[in-house]
Amino acid sequence: MAGLIHRSICVGQTARLSTRAGIYPGGRTSVAVVAAMSQSHASEKDVIVIGNGPIGSAVAKHVAEGGYSVLVVDGGNRLTSASDDMGRIVRPLDAEGRERWTRWNVESIEAFGDIETRSGVDFFQRCGSLACGTGAFVERPARLLEQNGVPHVRLESGADVTRRFPFLSVPATHVGVVDDVGGFVDPGAMIRAQN
Repeated sequence: MAGLIHRSICVGQTARLSTRAGIYPGGRTSVAVVAAMSQSHASEKDVIVIGNGPIGSAVAKHVAEGGYSVLVVDGGNRLTSASDDMGRIVRPLDAEGRERWTRWNVESIEAFGDIETRSGVDFFQRCGSLACGTGAFVERPARLLEQNGVPHVRLESGADVTRRFPFLSVPATHVGVVDDVGGFVDPGAMIRAQN
């Protein structure tokens, strides 16, 4: 496992380490220390998570709550790539119409309130969500919302979408699905809530 960690971090890069067991909480260290620490303590950690973004912090939190010891290795204090802004759209509808993802989306959104309450950090703003496209694009995801008990409204034409959202210009052949469940997440706040 130590070799795997060492190869995933560039030479000369620093890494922030945190563990749910309290070793190296939020401290910064060099790659050499990461490699040495991972070799000497790898047997003491059940799970190593690479990345402390919204997904990595969620994985580490849930694994730790399951009773496992966790080491989180991250590249720095600044959010990067998909987490480098102040808002991520979160919606119950899976645009590809995958049943499992729709269920996971609904369960994730339902869990946000508990995470916010337990951490004292607000990160989710509920404002609803809209999926818009051709009937073929929207039909299966809309059916999965119904099967998962997510209240939603179907907008049967582009004109219906534009009436509901006058700031949008939508082709007449498009339809929409609107729910009041979705919203957006502040990735930085979400990470703080889970660390």
